[in-house]
Amino acid sequence: VTGSSRGQAAASRSEAASADDFLPIFIYTVLKAHTWRLHSTLEYISLFRNPNNFGGEREYYLVQLQTALGFIAHMDGKSLSMDEAEFDRRLKEREDQWDAKYGKDGGGADGSLSEGLGFSSEGPNDSGSDLTSQL
Repeated sequence: VTGSSRGQAAASRSEAASADDFLPIFIYTVLKAHTWRLHSTLEYISLFRNPNNFGGEREYYLVQLQTALGFIAHMDGKSLSMDEAEFDRRLKEREDQWDAKYGKDGGGADGSLSEGLGFSSEGPNDSGSDLTSQL
């Protein structure tokens, strides 16, 4: 992912890619990966990793993943620079596709897309955020 994202960002302009180019591409990659229980896995790693063996580049990518999941959990039309009505319409379409493919109970315990992705109904790190209402 890292090499690919840097190459794509650099190819779009004449200068070298930077860390600022990485995060948007990484967020897109996380969304397209359709990884189940990603938030739960990330929480497990965060809680049970050996801090003596986890620093530098490994820590950097862990923080990038935490940042990407935080953005995804709280994203709305404004954060994507799009009209809220268009955002809500597209979200509804995706939820309907999800339900058609996996059924109403095809996500997590409550059948929601957010539970299927591993987010609790409270979001990744705070209360009051439901991924399905934010996508």
